[in-house]
Amino acid sequence: MTYDNMTMKTALVKLLYDKGEAWDYELVAEIQKIYGKSSDYWKWVIRFWTIELTSSNIFKAIDSAEDDGRHFAKEKVIYKLTTSNLGKERIESLKI
Repeated sequence: MTYDNMTMKTALVKLLYDKGEAWDYELVAEIQKIYGKSSDYWKWVIRFWTIELTSSNIFKAIDSAEDDGRHFAKEKVIYKLTTSNLGKERIESLKI
């Protein structure tokens, strides 16, 4: 599946839908790689989108842990995510 013809946020939703579940830092790293956005600025923007999509019920947090400093920052909370039923409906309605 190619995501590079989508907006970054749409690709983020589709990526999680395709994976089934993933840690937020895995999604961030993969979107950064796909779009060639390696800076910390983009890391935090994409992470913000995961939080925004969770709070709008497109993503659902299914697990959490404390970051040991390897992903975002020491003692930050990292989340394992899945696509909610609403998120699945939305992505399926786009037929992508």
